[in-house]
Amino acid sequence: TWYPVKPAAYYNPVTSRLVSAQTELPLMRTVAQLRREKSLPIPLKSDSIYKPVERLPRKFNRLKIPKSLQESLPFSARPQNQAPKAQPRKDTPLAKLAESLGCGRNAVIQEPGGKKVTAL
Repeated sequence: TWYPVKPAAYYNPVTSRLVSAQTELPLMRTVAQLRREKSLPIPLKSDSIYKPVERLPRKFNRLKIPKSLQESLPFSARPQNQAPKAQPRKDTPLAKLAESLGCGRNAVIQEPGGKKVTAL
C-alpha cells in the first residue's frame, strides 16, 4: 500500500560533520573515498554502456534533370554520366547454348520457312 509522504520544505545539509573543528580529522567520508580505501570498483550498469552504432550505407537516388533544362545548358555543363546498360546474363540456358555454338549473342532459332524469308 502507498502512504502519502510530504517532503520537508527546507533542506539544510550538515556541513559541521565533514571535518571536526578540534582534530581536523574528517568525520564523514565521501563515497569515492570509501571506494578508494576498500578498493571497490565503480558500479557499472550494463544498459548505460555505450554501444557501437551500426548504420547501413546510404543509397542516394540519381539526380534527375528535366530535358528542357538540359537542352538550355551548355554542352560542358550537361550531365555526362548515363547509367550503364545491363549486361546480358550468361547463366541462362539459351546463353549457354549460344556460347557453346561460338556466338557472342543470343541464338535465334527460326522456323524452316523463316530462313527463306530472311535470305530474301
